Parts: sequence; structure tokens; C-alpha cells
Amino acid sequence: MADASPIQSALDAFLSTPTAEKLQALNAEAEAYRERWIESRSQVGPAATNEEPADAPGEGSTRYKRIIAVHGKQPDGTELVLALQSRTSRRENLTWFVVSWRSRLAPGGHNRRFYLTANRAWSMPADLALRMFESLKSKGGLDSRYEDTKRRPDFRLSIDLSLTDLTMENETWGPRTRTVVLTDPHAQWRKVMLFDPEPSTVTFRSLTKDTTYMPRTELRPGCEWFLDNSMQDMNVQQARVFLGTLQTFLVPG
Repeated sequence: MADASPIQSALDAFLSTPTAEKLQALNAEAEAYRERWIESRSQVGPAATNEEPADAPGEGSTRYKRIIAVHGKQPDGTELVLALQSRTSRRENLTWFVVSWRSRLAPGGHNRRFYLTANRAWSMPADLALRMFESLKSKGGLDSRYEDTKRRPDFRLSIDLSLTDLTMENETWGPRTRTVVLTDPHAQWRKVMLFDPEPSTVTFRSLTKDTTYMPRTELRPGCEWFLDNSMQDMNVQQARVFLGTLQTFLVPG
């Protein structure tokens, strides 16, 4: 059973004095409780095994098998994984290779189930992301034999698009933020990298126009794109583009 005491405390505080700030805190604790509840029922995770559960709890339509993985740590010690995996979709009746970002919620804690936690998007130091990409490449994780060729293999690359359709209103990306946007084998999807040089921070996210997809989160009112609230999977071709552009951003010239 997930620990309910933090959400109970937040609820008691809101009932005592129902301010906007306490409502925000209650919502954040409710989201955190949902993540703890899911984790308490899924002991399989990226740092513990080479198998991952389905993307959506109980869905059972997607399975992963880890092939090559590299590990890193956030400045606070939170563990990170960048892994080449095979992804099997029962819905599409296909298996293909993906490169996946995975993390924990805190050092030694539960696996991060959702991209947004307490309404904050996952991010990491850009130089660490570059080192992990380069390490995965050196181990063969970006080799051509793992390319996604069973689905639509071509994609378009766009650099420095407006942040408006890529971020939420409450995000604080700086004015010099660079954006890398890739189309996807699924026509209603795209893969995104955001790089803020001050501080040197990067995030990797997926966006979709599919209004039936879950778990999705609204980006902005009226925006046709939704944020995929799961950690990013990309194919090998997309991973190589992110690696190349990140090298350009961090090692100019």
C-alpha cells in the first residue's frame, strides 16, 4: 500500500484554510500519491531488471526487453538510464528497437513512472546527456542494425521552433533555449529535445495530437499538441540526430 500520509496532511491543510497555494500543494501530493500507488504495484523497473512493464498500468499492450544500457546520476544522486531496448506492441503486432530515457524519482527511490512529477517536467544536465549518448553509441547501441525500418523510416528535422507548441505555460525555459523537433513513424507524434544553455539543461519529450492517447497532459489551452506524460522512447535514427545536435550545441566549431 502506498503511503497516504503526505496527501492526507495536504488535504487537512486545505480543508483548514482553502487557499490557492494549498490547493496547488494538494494537487501535487495527489499526483505524487498516484505515482507511489502505481510503483507499489509494479516492482519491475529500469534499474532492477532487463524487462519493463507495459507503458500504461494494466494495459499489457507494450513490452520491453533491455539490450544495452548506460547509467548516470543527476547532481543530487538520482539514477538515470539510457537504454537500447526492443519494444513489442501487441496493438500494432510489431517489435522494433527504441532508445529510452529512464530515471528514478529520487536517489535510491521508486522508478519515475511519469514525465511530469508534482507538475514539474523531468530534465537533466546537458553534458551528462551527451556523455550517456556517446557511451551508448560506443557500446553499439546506435548501430544501423537497430534502426527502425519496419515502420515509416523517414522523418523531418526542425531546429529552433517556437517554444509555444513545445512547452507548458508554467515552464521556465530561458530566451536562448534551442529546440530540436523530429517527426515520427506515427504521423500524430513528434519527438522533442529542449536545450537551455543557461543553465546547461536538456530535456527529451514526446508530443502527440492523438486525443485518445493516455497518459497525456495538456500543453496550453487551444494547442493541438499534447504532452506524452511518460519518459521518452525514440528510435535509433532519432537518437543519432539528438546526439549530433547536442554535440553541436555543446562543442561548437
